[in-house]
Amino acid sequence: MNTANRGRPVACVLGDTDLLRALALARVACAIVAPPDAPARYSRLARVAVEWADPWQQPNRLTGLLERFSMTQRHTPVLFYDEDRYVLLISRERERLQHHFRFGVPTRAEAEGATRGPVAVDCW
Repeated sequence: MNTANRGRPVACVLGDTDLLRALALARVACAIVAPPDAPARYSRLARVAVEWADPWQQPNRLTGLLERFSMTQRHTPVLFYDEDRYVLLISRERERLQHHFRFGVPTRAEAEGATRGPVAVDCW
């Protein structure tokens, strides 16, 4: 995918069609990173589909695939994500990914704590 003619970075979307659609409606060029059976992978809203690996089973492989994709881009891509598995991947692989992408993600400790599930809070 060549976005050089626009002079804007591509959004690298780790997510579903809802996130992809929102970005596309804002006229943001998108690359989708989704499982082979995910509808978003075949959406006309994505300009390219990046190879995917399961972030739970193969986090190192997925990180490598993301790094390779970013090296094909003229401008530093921006990571967008919408699932816990991607929050954890990005927070755990921050050191590697920060050289290839722009993103906002909590620290590893914050992400690990936030994705453990509901926490009982005493409101009284």
